Amino acid sequence: MKNIRIAAITGIIAVIALIVTIFIVAGGSSKYGLYITAVSGDVNISNSDKSTSENAEENRKLIKGDVVTVGDVGTCTIVYRTSKNNDVNYLVLTDKTQVFVNEEFDGRSDTELYLNRGQIISSNAEDLGPTANIRTANCSVTTGCAVSTVGYKIAEEGNYTDFASLGGNLYVQLYDQQGNKVNNEELLGAGRNGRVVSGKDGPYFDCLNTDLDLSTYDSAMLKQIFSISARVKLEFSPEDIKAAYNTVRENEGNENEPDELDEIPISVDNATPIQTAETIATKQSDEDKTEETTIITTSETEQTTTSEETTETTTKQEETTTEETEDTDEDTEELDDDVEELTDDDDIFTVSVIIDGVTTTQTVGYGENADMPDDPVIEGKTFVGWDRSFDNITSDTVITAIFIDDDQDDDTSSVSYGEHTVTVVIGGTSTTQTVADGEAANIPSSITLEGYTFKGWDTDYSNVTSDMTVTAILEPISCTVTFIVDGTSYITQVSYGGTAVPTVTPSQNSAGQNFTGWDKSLSGITSDTTIT
Repeated sequence: MKNIRIAAITGIIAVIALIVTIFIVAGGSSKYGLYITAVSGDVNISNSDKSTSENAEENRKLIKGDVVTVGDVGTCTIVYRTSKNNDVNYLVLTDKTQVFVNEEFDGRSDTELYLNRGQIISSNAEDLGPTANIRTANCSVTTGCAVSTVGYKIAEEGNYTDFASLGGNLYVQLYDQQGNKVNNEELLGAGRNGRVVSGKDGPYFDCLNTDLDLSTYDSAMLKQIFSISARVKLEFSPEDIKAAYNTVRENEGNENEPDELDEIPISVDNATPIQTAETIATKQSDEDKTEETTIITTSETEQTTTSEETTETTTKQEETTTEETEDTDEDTEELDDDVEELTDDDDIFTVSVIIDGVTTTQTVGYGENADMPDDPVIEGKTFVGWDRSFDNITSDTVITAIFIDDDQDDDTSSVSYGEHTVTVVIGGTSTTQTVADGEAANIPSSITLEGYTFKGWDTDYSNVTSDMTVTAILEPISCTVTFIVDGTSYITQVSYGGTAVPTVTPSQNSAGQNFTGWDKSLSGITSDTTIT
């Protein structure tokens, strides 16, 4: 009987532990997401599905379909809370800014926040996991491990996105009106800026990686940037920011801003440095950016949670500023070495040279030329050449020597290529197969892929005589979305399953009624749709 009671008690304890665990996990994950943490001035939240409107409040969790609008005077701070980020990295929406929450923010993966108009300051200096990147109608900006600004303006001469890095690297991907990627991502270095313009033939870079002039910001933006410099070492010193602020404020004549930024208490001696990988001109693939470039950010200053601890920490930091600076320099040198090593490994490829069945290998940096061997001499055969170039190596490559038998004179019909690798690419997914020389590749005559219309294959694969890539020609299914704004129709095209971006987002209609949202969801468009 005693053993039965013990077993029963043990079982009850196990059940209670399981319930507590489920409660903790569920409660912990529910706190992750996109939150408003600070509001100043006129900030409104409307929901495109429920057509509701409310004033923004602190600790309000944003959900899919929310539209956050900052009025002529105001700011709104948003934090993407994850298991690592608890209000350390954040976004600031400045005056006259509107963003659209087009997807769920679960705290587990990178997501995008749509910027309909205005300007955002992104302070994501510390590597704390998933980030909220910024998307506009013509591009997306990856903001992780950087402090940056992104602005989108609708103008008669053409809509454009301005972006700049105050510290760390950014990656910019162009998108056309149908939501399709255009070319590869481009890298923007620290202290640089750029602009993407929506042209008649698609988006293009009006400028990229030009030196950033702080005086192009207004005084309110510079005050926010100056505040960030209190905890993060930017590409610009606090003195540079203060000088730009004083110049801009004098030109603006803005009496609402303080005369001197010294009125804002800061301590920059122990600010966290942003350390990134060495700048690369262009990434090689837009399919998996996390594998191609490593950006490393370190945090050297731990935050204290009470005023007493803060005072003690600040005193100790002031006493050891010189020592910490020396240690930081040494750590930075070691980190740079590690980053250089990682970058080099990512950009090194293997070139295999096959001569009469014998393979030798060499390693070659991206874009460099492989070493071409002397013309090989094989008894009974005459060397004709190589089946591909040794120049501009951008991937692992196999180069084979071509011979003809001496008893065939110059009859090149006896050239032996052996077997070849055929790479078949369908919608970004690739497979390979080995095909004998002169044979046809085993490729279906037609395919079906949701959201696309199959138009054929880009090259003939009936007589394979060398390594080749065969790519499916896929035409995205385009859906027409008509926005009705105050009786006027605005038409845009959206790729199948994509998100419609309003070309015009009103604040009021002609009757003076405030805009509260759209009557349908803007995401997951799979057919021609009218949205009012």
